[in-house]
Amino acid sequence: MAQIVVTAEIVSLLYLLVILYSVLEGIQHNKKSRRFLECLIVGFLAISIDVGVYFIRCNAELEMLRSVLDLLDFIMIYILEVCYSFYMLSLMNDKRKNVTPVWACTIGTVAGIGILADVVLADMGKLFTFENGAFIAGDWFVYAVIPEGAITVFLIIFIISKSKILGRKDAFISSFFLFVPLAAAVMQCIFTDWVFIYVAIGWLISGIYVLLQSRTSNEAKLREEFLSETTNIDQLTGLKNRRAYDASLKLHEDDLALGVIFTDVNGLKTTNDDKGHAAGDALLRNYVDILKRHFYFDSMYRISGDEFVIIIKDSEAAFEKMVESFKRTVMANAQIASVGYCYRNNGETIYELVAKAEKIMYTDKEAYYIRKGLNRRRT
Repeated sequence: MAQIVVTAEIVSLLYLLVILYSVLEGIQHNKKSRRFLECLIVGFLAISIDVGVYFIRCNAELEMLRSVLDLLDFIMIYILEVCYSFYMLSLMNDKRKNVTPVWACTIGTVAGIGILADVVLADMGKLFTFENGAFIAGDWFVYAVIPEGAITVFLIIFIISKSKILGRKDAFISSFFLFVPLAAAVMQCIFTDWVFIYVAIGWLISGIYVLLQSRTSNEAKLREEFLSETTNIDQLTGLKNRRAYDASLKLHEDDLALGVIFTDVNGLKTTNDDKGHAAGDALLRNYVDILKRHFYFDSMYRISGDEFVIIIKDSEAAFEKMVESFKRTVMANAQIASVGYCYRNNGETIYELVAKAEKIMYTDKEAYYIRKGLNRRRT
């Protein structure tokens, strides 16, 4: 029986290692992910300790070490219950911010008392003893397991009572998997050789990860990506905004093959004043359609009302070709915008490139005013 148990525990450890790698690789910096990681680490350590007990069980010289590890077996259950209760609290607070932590703190207090009791009972020889290297349950063995089971029952009841906060599906998953180690603990009280509780703990953590934690982490990641996109996108044009532009400048600081195009829509103020802002918005959207025909989405930014910057990472020849094609389209549309551009040739910083392209754009705009006979302040 012991060989079957330890084999199952080793399999559980390997699976928990895979989960640990996944959690650490994509961990979200919020409480529920950190709390789950705590459960995962405690569970892994608990199973590892039980496996260690198996490999030293027949060595009489290591009986003291085995006593310590067997005591830790009892203590780790309490620690895991406390970690799990705070993990549930973090899930509830993720959905409603006013869930009191009193119940989780109460479990922590009861667990602390249970740990002290186990230490005293183990020291008195009432929790367990050894005979010819074999583990013998003490007179108080069953009574020591009862508080652990009581905490688990309380957790199940409490989780079910909070199903409106967690959601019925999550409450069912969270409480259902607790029945597995609870049943294993009951079996251990009846058949002391059937030590499947740590296998059950591995089952608990694995099930929670597969059916609950991975889903909530993915949901959190999607929410984060959505918020990031909405805060970096200009609502009128759908292009990236000034915030995204500022971040992009830092990313392109070390790019050698880099060109910048600075453009300004002509006549936007006149259109807004004479025809209304709806017409001005239509003019901007029309210009954005032109930009989209020539450049990739990730390269275009609306940095102010009528100003747009395009950052191109390509060879100088390819950049010049794109600019010429773009300028032809601009001129074909009644020179809808003034254009300035610059390519990095002399080690300029990205900020210097933008400044040069902007200066050339203003020269182009002055020429546009002169050619059209327009008042710059008016337009």
